[in-house]
Amino acid sequence: MYQREDVNVGKLLKRLPKAVRSKVQSKECWTIFKKYDAFQREKLEGSSLWKALLEALPESFAQAILNNQYGWSLQQDSVHAFTGCGRDGEPAVSFIKFPEYVKFTLALILHKYSVHSQVLDCKMALKPQELDHSKRKTKVVASLGPASWSEEMIPKMIEAGTDIFRLNCSHRRGGDFERVYPLIRKYSKLLGRRVECLGDLQGPKFRVGELEGEPVPLIEGEVVEFGICKDDNDLIKPGRITMKPTKEQLALVKACKVGIDLLIEDGIMKVTVVEKLSDTELKVKIIRGGKLKARKGVNVPDCEIDCAALTEKDIEDAEYLLQLDPPVEYICVSFAQKAQDLQELIDIMDRLKVPAEKRPKICPKIEKPQALSNIEGIIEKSQALMVARGDLGVELELERVPFAQKLLIARAKKAGLFVINATQMVESMIENPVPTRAEVTDLQNAVFDGADAVMLSGEAASGKFPCESVRAEADAVLEAEAVRDFLKPQVPHAAVVDEANKPRELDDSKRKTKVVASLGPASWSEEMIPKMIAAGTDIFRLNCSHRRGGDFERVYPLIRKTAKEMGKDVICLGDLQGPKFRVGELAADPVELKNGEVLEFGICKDDSDLIRPGRITMKPTLEQNALVKACKPGTPLLLEDGIMEVKVVEKCSETELKVEVVRGGKLKARKGVNVPDVEIDCAALTSKDIEDAEFLLQLDPPIEYICVSFAQKGQDLQELIDIMDRLKVPQEKRPKICPKIEKPQAFTNIEGIIAKSQALMVARGDLGVELGLNRVPFAQKLLIQRAKQAGLFVITATQMVESMIENPVPTRAEVSDVMNAIWDGSDAVMLSGEAASGKYPCEAVMAEAAASREAESVKHRLQQACPFVAIDGHMPLRPPKAVHCGMALKRQETDHSKRKTKVVASLGPASWSEEMIPKMIEAGTDIFRLNCSHRRGGDFERVYPLIRKTAKELGKQVECLGDLQGPKFRVGELAADPVQLKDGEVFEFGICKDDNDLIRPGRITMKPTIEQNALVKACQPGTPLLLEDGIMEVKVVEKCSETELKVKVVRGGKLKARKGVNVPTVQIDCAALTEKDVEDAEFLLKLEPPIEYICVSFVQKAQDLQELIDIMDRLQIPQERRPKICPKIEKPQALTNIDGIITKSQALMVARGDLGVELELERVPFAQKLLIRRAKDAGLFVINATQMVESMIEQPVPTRAEVSDLQNAVWDGADAVMLSGEAASGKFPCEAVRAEADAALEAESVKHLLVPQVFDDYVVEEGNKPRELDDGKRKTKVVASLGPSSWSDEMIQKMILAGTDIFRLNCSHRRGGDFERVYPLIRKHSKELGVTVQCLGDLQGPKFRVGELAGDPVELKNGDVLEFGICKDDADTIKPGRITMKPTTEQNALVEACKVGTVLLIEDGLMEVKVTEKCSNTELKVEVLRGGKLKARKGVNVPDLEINCAALTSKDIEDAEFLLQLDPPIEYICVSFVQKGQDLQELIDIMDRLKIPAERRPKICPKIEKPQALTNIDGIIAKSQALMVARGDLGVELELERVPFAQKLLIRKAKDAGLFVINATQMVESMIENPVPTRAEVSDLQNAIWDGADAVMLSGEAASGKFPCESVKAEAAAALEAESVKDLLQVRLPLDYCCDEGNKPRELDDSKRRTKVVSSLGPASWSEEMIPKMIEAGTDIFRLNCSHRRGGDFERVYPLIRKTAKEMGKKVECLGDLQGPKFRVGELAGEPVPLQNGDILEFGICVDDNDNIRPGRITMKPTLEQNALVKGCQVGTTLLIEDGIMEVVVTEKISDTELKVQVTRGGKLKARKGVNVPDIEIDCAALTVKDIEDAEFLLQLDPPVEYICVSFAQKAQDLQELIDIMNRLQIPPERRPKICPKIEKPQALTNIDGIIEKSEALMVARGDLGVELGLNRVPFAQKLLIRKAKDAGLFVITATQMVESMIEAPVPTRAEVSDLCNAVWDGTDAVMLSGEAASGKYPLEAVMAEAAAVREAESVEHRMLPAIPVVV
Repeated sequence: MYQREDVNVGKLLKRLPKAVRSKVQSKECWTIFKKYDAFQREKLEGSSLWKALLEALPESFAQAILNNQYGWSLQQDSVHAFTGCGRDGEPAVSFIKFPEYVKFTLALILHKYSVHSQVLDCKMALKPQELDHSKRKTKVVASLGPASWSEEMIPKMIEAGTDIFRLNCSHRRGGDFERVYPLIRKYSKLLGRRVECLGDLQGPKFRVGELEGEPVPLIEGEVVEFGICKDDNDLIKPGRITMKPTKEQLALVKACKVGIDLLIEDGIMKVTVVEKLSDTELKVKIIRGGKLKARKGVNVPDCEIDCAALTEKDIEDAEYLLQLDPPVEYICVSFAQKAQDLQELIDIMDRLKVPAEKRPKICPKIEKPQALSNIEGIIEKSQALMVARGDLGVELELERVPFAQKLLIARAKKAGLFVINATQMVESMIENPVPTRAEVTDLQNAVFDGADAVMLSGEAASGKFPCESVRAEADAVLEAEAVRDFLKPQVPHAAVVDEANKPRELDDSKRKTKVVASLGPASWSEEMIPKMIAAGTDIFRLNCSHRRGGDFERVYPLIRKTAKEMGKDVICLGDLQGPKFRVGELAADPVELKNGEVLEFGICKDDSDLIRPGRITMKPTLEQNALVKACKPGTPLLLEDGIMEVKVVEKCSETELKVEVVRGGKLKARKGVNVPDVEIDCAALTSKDIEDAEFLLQLDPPIEYICVSFAQKGQDLQELIDIMDRLKVPQEKRPKICPKIEKPQAFTNIEGIIAKSQALMVARGDLGVELGLNRVPFAQKLLIQRAKQAGLFVITATQMVESMIENPVPTRAEVSDVMNAIWDGSDAVMLSGEAASGKYPCEAVMAEAAASREAESVKHRLQQACPFVAIDGHMPLRPPKAVHCGMALKRQETDHSKRKTKVVASLGPASWSEEMIPKMIEAGTDIFRLNCSHRRGGDFERVYPLIRKTAKELGKQVECLGDLQGPKFRVGELAADPVQLKDGEVFEFGICKDDNDLIRPGRITMKPTIEQNALVKACQPGTPLLLEDGIMEVKVVEKCSETELKVKVVRGGKLKARKGVNVPTVQIDCAALTEKDVEDAEFLLKLEPPIEYICVSFVQKAQDLQELIDIMDRLQIPQERRPKICPKIEKPQALTNIDGIITKSQALMVARGDLGVELELERVPFAQKLLIRRAKDAGLFVINATQMVESMIEQPVPTRAEVSDLQNAVWDGADAVMLSGEAASGKFPCEAVRAEADAALEAESVKHLLVPQVFDDYVVEEGNKPRELDDGKRKTKVVASLGPSSWSDEMIQKMILAGTDIFRLNCSHRRGGDFERVYPLIRKHSKELGVTVQCLGDLQGPKFRVGELAGDPVELKNGDVLEFGICKDDADTIKPGRITMKPTTEQNALVEACKVGTVLLIEDGLMEVKVTEKCSNTELKVEVLRGGKLKARKGVNVPDLEINCAALTSKDIEDAEFLLQLDPPIEYICVSFVQKGQDLQELIDIMDRLKIPAERRPKICPKIEKPQALTNIDGIIAKSQALMVARGDLGVELELERVPFAQKLLIRKAKDAGLFVINATQMVESMIENPVPTRAEVSDLQNAIWDGADAVMLSGEAASGKFPCESVKAEAAAALEAESVKDLLQVRLPLDYCCDEGNKPRELDDSKRRTKVVSSLGPASWSEEMIPKMIEAGTDIFRLNCSHRRGGDFERVYPLIRKTAKEMGKKVECLGDLQGPKFRVGELAGEPVPLQNGDILEFGICVDDNDNIRPGRITMKPTLEQNALVKGCQVGTTLLIEDGIMEVVVTEKISDTELKVQVTRGGKLKARKGVNVPDIEIDCAALTVKDIEDAEFLLQLDPPVEYICVSFAQKAQDLQELIDIMNRLQIPPERRPKICPKIEKPQALTNIDGIIEKSEALMVARGDLGVELGLNRVPFAQKLLIRKAKDAGLFVITATQMVESMIEAPVPTRAEVSDLCNAVWDGTDAVMLSGEAASGKYPLEAVMAEAAAVREAESVEHRMLPAIPVVV
């Protein structure tokens, strides 16, 4: 994907072949474009544009492009970002300027073509994907059993694709394993295949016992006994359920208490304990009944059962597995709930003394919710992990498994584990030879999620089709790998990581996704219809295949009647059957078709021509005749949904074929026939369909949808439209046409189909047969996206929850499939047989509704995985995004050498042997993880050298990652037995007082460690503590001391010793590194060669990483040997503090284990996406970890869900996926590596075609939304000049922490050893803080200044003629009549260069003199043009001269030599006064003379401050590596108003040349005295960044100002905000710009100025003398500010304006500005009141006149508006006082007039200061009583006032109040003023469309808007508002702080002029002066400054492109 920096037109043009480049840039090119420009207005539309582009190219290139239509389409985001053209939803590029865009387009097209970029479209679904299984990475794990473990079957299973065999110890008996294991090893060796083995320990089993007789019916509501068998005769019978007396089952019954749910047979039945009779006997009530059979499983989700993880059988089985030779690769531990469960297996290995290299990988099976809580501990002891979705789905609830699966895979991968996804992957294949659509989709989504392996259970062990199951999984994962890179990340740009802390939505009333239920015998009775609606059905499907016997006539009215009675909105869909293609009847028994046989295949000749051996027949129908006719040799025919396949070998006639059997089987009668490769020439609607359509079309009320089956092209839908026309169905009664996409041909013709549709159904049934089952999931994504782009309603259908035909709950695969369809954008999910004929129709509806609700709960924050899909018919007309549905048809990348995503493998017993290390590397390991939790016994010392040696021998780049354990929080030891915690009990909870203070009833203790002391200290009342991975929960009710708490049990259980404690809501104030971590870190840091990464666990904040940095500093680890710091994100606090963490990190691990405990599991997947995106934005290397392919601990291939999770992580942006237990202790470590590598490669293969979220469809309200706040992501550098305010030891640190990236050493102030002291401090503190900070030395350059004064400052008067010369001696000083300069080489050269007419500017242009006579080379006569008071040593500028002197003075040479010898080397040196390239050569010569080596040379950075530099810019750039736009002297010499355009030119020119660009001088100059910048400064700064500046510089603000740190923060914040929206703005300059344009003469003719100057009237400007001067200066509109309407001033001034303008012949208008509601604090009782952070104060309406502001209380006077403000506040509301200088937050609402508030930003509160409440729409009238009176006055003025402004406008109704006054006063339309709302509230941005509808003008009032919206967000909001208003035809005024410095100064700052010009370029019609004109010292100068700036901006406006595209 192209980023903005990639689309550099200059560079692209340079890369073109010379012939093309010359033609693109030639006049011939423009001639061609004029030819196609029908209007001759320099624009092209539609197809003309593309025809012109192609004609303008050399013929060979044009043809190449046309012949490769998938390779040349432009990226949508790139084109739109630069031009505003080709936006989503537009049929064509609507408007274009050339030649600029033409050059860009041609260059980009050719570049895209040259790199063969692929583009997605629907036709891609028709081409084969990757077929080379040698490239497959995802492993297939096959469970062995009777169906697969024979000597004959083992080699077949390997050949089919098995990577890992699972030995299920549940079935270990009779010597089977002893026989099978050697066979596996023998055949894998013979076949040359790497096959691993996974032993799966049975674990504790919980099952009901034996039956006394027949299965026992359990009836809902019955109460029965449930207990342990008393003897062998105590069997299951009516009224009693029993379990055998095993240790585990005894523990289960013992753990149960009243209220506990027991789930039987995978949750099909459910009972609840109603009475506990004893530890072995319960009474239970049946909640969900069924027929209970023997030995069915029992699950107890809410209990942690207190029994060993390994039973006696498991120990025996483990000992057997551990002694196999060669060693088994993985051992799975079932029922793992916590880390200790895995320790039991480790203990067995230790006891048997199994050497490390022979130890299998330990792979816990995650099947209990408790395991999710304890995942971190489990992972620490694992090398692989299995997501065992069977029991997990029972216990966790089915619809929560897809998210949990993603979380587990990611967490395990992050930890480097091998992840296996298991259970119900393709379960239907136990009985069927092909999987369902849901199963394939689920499996592929697992691959996308990141699973390393997918597992077969019963499918391979006991099913009928074990080899087919293996092949099905292998084919599906290979296909998923081939397309995963086409899917883009789902996290939006503006996402904030802390959003993941928010709870999900569970309210079903908010569900938007519709459930479509097919009606049939199971659901269409009068009793069932209301039940189906109540269950959640939104749409009923009437399947016309089953329309017979009056059923539809009965059901349809019943649906309508029932829905009405129930108050539900239920609609109907009629589904036409379409043509059917089936074989005929049998002559006798089913016919066996054998591979290779040749048979006859034809149309029946007569009724006796039936199917028999050697012949297959079809009945003679129009459709079936057309099918046979369309076949030709080579055509494949699929029988019975593809179970059998024959291929045509000869065409005998139009009705007879010869076919060869490709895939045999037993052929029965009437089985379907599919012909994928043929478009069958028959009508889409059969005679039955026409009859059914006529019936449906005449229903009353009308049916809402009609589906057309078998749609292949647009014409097929036309047949239905023709029927509607024939029946004259009126438009309002016509149903929506919904084509069913079930033929490959539909993909080719998708545009024609969509054009005639209003809905679309992805019919996965026949589509899966014809397209190939494995290609459906990606095709589904493409179709949904394409249909959604076209505005269609999309239904995903077929085999959604098909298992529910027979079962009351769906499979894991089905739930995952439904949720992924919704995330893809589906509007509805459909039930077919599940609802029509299944046993559980209502349950099926509820299951789909629940899954939909769960999926939607995070969907609003995810963008769709599939990007824009190209529109075939419109591809030549517009540049689409690089995705279209045809992508599903192309082969993808399969070359592993191209893989970029790294595989991280955790080392452990299964993988760290000398034998395994090379195998792991060969398999694809890129990074080995050394888990310090397991650092013991010299393993690391042995393994590390082995890795380095082996990698070197293999020629592989392999890195290492050390993972520190981090602090552990655990309860202490028990005094006796485990302690029962009962809900509601209050316990003591504290730190042990002594060794005897143990856990006992009533008291829980923790050992006194630093970390655990900190945990207890951090707790407050209300803090929840989670015990044992969240199994138990207590809440603090009282804090007794820093070490003692009182807690209440919220969720009880049995508390054992040493169980973990989690405190999700608290940031624990303890070191991140324990003593063990420090020891481990020191070990890792001393390894040789250096380790590449170190992970820090338990990171909560940035300081936690500093501890590791401090160790590196203490050990004096040099920078080049320091590992990358990688925080593990496993605490919610880390999400909150992610920005600080990122600033100190170079990598980041999403550790999904503990994160799932503390964050709540279902919130982790979304958090993962956010974290990855956030870290990637900051440039970090991101590892996704934990449970990635956990199933591969035991299985050789990952599950579908695992691969889906893995690939989604890659698409999200992860750089690496980690194997934990899969690689460390699993059975298949190498397979796990290969599985991850394969999945990652496939994900990458399409990733380049995917684009991140395109912000084309933004609305003005975006200005309300907070943007990126993470300074760690900021790319724009802040350069801070050092000086007295900032260069102390203390301040250097603060400046770095504030955000300084580069310190400027200004050599003008190099004296007294300051630099020698400061430079080492900078380097020291940046190192200590772990921040990269650079330095820039700025040479002073030649200085031109007047000399010293003889006495007082000298008054220069306009017209005076004076002497001006070089001092003759020391006494020749400045005095009346003479100005002198000291005799220096440079100043002598200046005077010598002057000639008659030369202008000299003094003191930055405040004074100006012109040479009238040249007396000698040292003496001049000058005339004063602009006078003033001349002081000593003021600067002199001579704009028109190139002064002939060296660029470097003797001081500069001395300073340069000092800077060049600093160590470490300084990064930049600036050369001042640069006029030409030679000036820089002087510095290069010094470097050569000092023999500075190349690698130590600083970047040369010329300061552009002379007009001559713009002329000579190419020569200057040739010798530079950076460039500074020095706006100070440049503004003096070039003239201030010309600087903004010159700045844009210079930045663009330097960026095109690859230079680093710094924008400098007066960036936030007001901050020398003030703690916040002005609006103009922020706007100017952000525009510099949008122009492309890499850095913004602080001068006096940082060196000598009062607020240096605040200045840095202000620049950093503004820069960060600008970057966050930069991609929404296109570049402003055309391609053919030239820097010397900046030198063009300024526009002086004010009569050409279009932009109006609005001047506010006040004491400084409204006198009779001043009004004509103000008009003469350039005022176009006078503002009458009604806030100051008093004493007859308006009555005097208004006639004066009209009279004066008439006399002067000027058109001058007037604007009345209503004050609006005012919100201010009241009067003071005494002195100003200090508000201190943290204070709690009263805030309310004055009770009486004495209730004034005093310490502890803030009051407001009781007005309607202020009463409404206080009333509108709620707890949490923020109030800003005095323009946001102070801030308070409401903590308590006492009444509608009284609040309690906490001070969050303090200050000194004075009387009558403004109050703003950004987050509230205040419920009061927009017009106050005063406003109404003022409006009436203004409306009766004669002549009428032209504009009236309404302040505080929040919504359209606010303007209606003014309209109502006009109506009441009967003001005629021609005398009504234009209504102009002032946009100063965020609510106005939300309601902007309504406001605009009632307006004729609009004012962007940046004052209050900046307070309420946030200063840094105003510039972008300003651009949006101007564009929005201009698009609506409004007159736009930009106001507030435009040239505010001119209140006190006669000239504006650079920032102010730049801000003004940018407002004009953005489209504003007027710029307004407020205090500058009303009360300032220089009102006339302010008007002239604005007029001059806008005039200059207009003069170059034609050279600029708009920054903002069309605003919606």
